[in-house]
Amino acid sequence: MYHTRMGDFIWTKFNQFMHRPFIWNKLHEGEVQIDGNSNRLYCMDFDTGIFELEPVGEGKKALVIVPWYSENAAIHNIENIAEMLKKRKYQMHLFLYYNEFRPDNINRKVWDRVFYQHASNPYFSHTNVSPNCADGDYIDDWVDDEFLQSIVRMNEHYHYDLCMANYLFYSKAFEVLPNAKKVLYTHDKFTKHNESLKKAGFPEWSFWFGVNTEREEARALKRADIVLASQEEDATFFRKITNYQTKVITYPFVPACHYIDEKRNDNKYEEDLIKVGYLASSNPPNYFAIKKLISDLANNKKIQLNIAGGVCNMLSSLKVPDNIRILGYIDDLKKFYSSYDIYINPDTFYSGLKCKTLEAMSYGVAIICTKIAATGLGLKEKYHQLESEKECAKYLMELTNYEDDVRKKTIDDIRKESIHQYNLFIERYPLDKLMDDILKS
Repeated sequence: MYHTRMGDFIWTKFNQFMHRPFIWNKLHEGEVQIDGNSNRLYCMDFDTGIFELEPVGEGKKALVIVPWYSENAAIHNIENIAEMLKKRKYQMHLFLYYNEFRPDNINRKVWDRVFYQHASNPYFSHTNVSPNCADGDYIDDWVDDEFLQSIVRMNEHYHYDLCMANYLFYSKAFEVLPNAKKVLYTHDKFTKHNESLKKAGFPEWSFWFGVNTEREEARALKRADIVLASQEEDATFFRKITNYQTKVITYPFVPACHYIDEKRNDNKYEEDLIKVGYLASSNPPNYFAIKKLISDLANNKKIQLNIAGGVCNMLSSLKVPDNIRILGYIDDLKKFYSSYDIYINPDTFYSGLKCKTLEAMSYGVAIICTKIAATGLGLKEKYHQLESEKECAKYLMELTNYEDDVRKKTIDDIRKESIHQYNLFIERYPLDKLMDDILKS
């Protein structure tokens, strides 16, 4: 009944009534004791025992809700937003409502308080796939009353001025935060998301969260006061499906500038050998893209491909050719982006802004990529508009046929284009102004 229009309406109204502070406190009055006094807030287990709430303190407070915390562009962007809010005198709280493993690499310089909670909901992070529907999820399937109780309890203690939810499936939290500014950071479109993966030839194990209709996605977006999209095409889509009722701002991942010294010793270039760098997470499209590139470059004595990041875990069972090096996780991005002649992003699956392309540009290195991997970045050169992984491999092989000085000049020209386009990009998206727009909305 919940998945009917009438059932959803009845449940929403009942839930809103039950979570009114007066009702909620009366139901659970006296259940929690802190320093011998009744706290009147629902007891919440955060894996480390009873969660104790410290004194509130003064100033504005913001709560950010995420499902994981790892070295990826989405988290880096969330940290950037949090740091900008801290500059505006917000106390930053992070709520990790996770599925499998509790993260232990939290950046404590960014977050004033960190809360952990393991999701007891068996549906959390498990997409509802059927033979007839690859996108059978509803926006509230992955959260439950336990999640809402946690949000209510924290809010009744801290009285949050702002809440930012990462992903559609946390938008339910907005319904129990009546006085907070509600920001939804959704860096992809989730309507027919798994169907798109299926049509692109990806297996079912790579499917994740996906809704079947624009209406269902719009339900989550309309709960927010403001939606942050990672690039313009997504922002246009979000405005359309919400009938322009929700304010949408394009707020992309903008890494800080870390340009590598352009003066390179000639001995960094080896005659008849191009050293290529690739860095990516364990997201399935990355795995399938680099697997195809490995196949196309197998045993090419003029190209050495160096692969780093979480995607290496997915490649561990593969027997790779001699010219492929699997580096695993890396600690120093600047060292990585100083080590190779040229970098590559062969991604062919559309999923918003391709942050790894922009990250390479922020280091001022030469990068070639598919047109999908150039999405939202304003890149127009042919080496940024390649059609497929095979075309990426073909372009690299063409570079090996150049005379050494011509090859070095070509790569240097690509590097200069990276710097030029990065500078244009950060001019288009001044983050301080975007943050002011968010807080004024």
